[in-house]
Amino acid sequence: MTQAYQTISESLALVSRWLFAPLADLTGATASSGTANLLITFALIGALVFMAALVRGLAGFGFPLVALSGLALFYPPAFVVPLIVILQAGFGLIDLGRIRRQADWPLLSRVVAGSLLGAPLGVLILLFVPEAYLRMVIGALIMAASYVLLRGFTLRARPGKAAQVGTGVVCGFMHGAAAMSGPPAVFMLLASQTDPDRARATLFALYALVAWVAIISMRLAGAIDLRNLALGLCLLPLMFAGFEVGKALYHRLQPTLFRPIATLVLMATGFVLLAKSAIGEFL
Repeated sequence: MTQAYQTISESLALVSRWLFAPLADLTGATASSGTANLLITFALIGALVFMAALVRGLAGFGFPLVALSGLALFYPPAFVVPLIVILQAGFGLIDLGRIRRQADWPLLSRVVAGSLLGAPLGVLILLFVPEAYLRMVIGALIMAASYVLLRGFTLRARPGKAAQVGTGVVCGFMHGAAAMSGPPAVFMLLASQTDPDRARATLFALYALVAWVAIISMRLAGAIDLRNLALGLCLLPLMFAGFEVGKALYHRLQPTLFRPIATLVLMATGFVLLAKSAIGEFL
C-alpha cells in the first residue's frame, strides 16, 4: 500500500513539474512548492477559464481577451496565446455540430475571405508601427464603435456582399495587427439587428474557423507543444461548463437585452486592450 501511494505521489509530482513548468515565478505557486499549491494554482486558472467561457456563452464573444488577461498572471504570453487557441479550437469542434444550422454561412464565407486579404496588411503595418500604439488605437476605435451602438445606431438594411467582404478585411487586419479579429464582425451583426441566436451562432463559427487556422500556423511555427495541449485538455471541460452557464443565463434574458449586453462587453474589450497597451508602454 505504501509503495503504491509513493508511486502515485511521484507520478503526480512528475506530471505537475512537466505540466506547470511554464508557470511564472509566483510565491507559493511554483512547481517546487508541492502538489497542493500547484492544485490551488490550477483551480485559480480553471476559475478564470470558467468565467471567460461564461462571458462567451452570455454575450457570444469575449473569451480570448478575458482569458488572456487572467492567464497572463500565471503564464508567459508565448504560452498563453497558443493555449487559448487550443481551447477555442477544441471547443469549436463541439460547437460547430450544434450551430451549423443557425450560423449565417454565406455571410461567414465572405467575412473569412475578406480576412485572408486583410491579415497580411495588418502584419505589414505591425512591422512599421509599434505594437503597443497600434493596440491602443484599435482599443480606442472599438470603444468608439461601442458608444455608437449604445446610442442606438442601426443599419437600415442588411450589409451587402461587398460590405461583408470589407468587414472581413478589417477583421483580418485587426487579427494580423493585434490578434483580435472579432469586434468588426460583432459590430456589423449588432448594427444590422441580426437575430441574436443567428448572430451568436455566426460568431461561434467564425471563432472556430479562425482558431483552427491559427493552430495550423502556430504548430508550423513550433509555438504549440505537448504542455499546451495537455493543459488545454485539462481546462476544456471547465470552458464547456462556463459556456453552458453563460448560455443558460442568456436564455433567461429578454431578447432585447442581448444587444446592450453584447455592446457593453465589446466596449470593455476595447477598454482593456487600450489600458493594457498604455500601461505596458508608459509605466
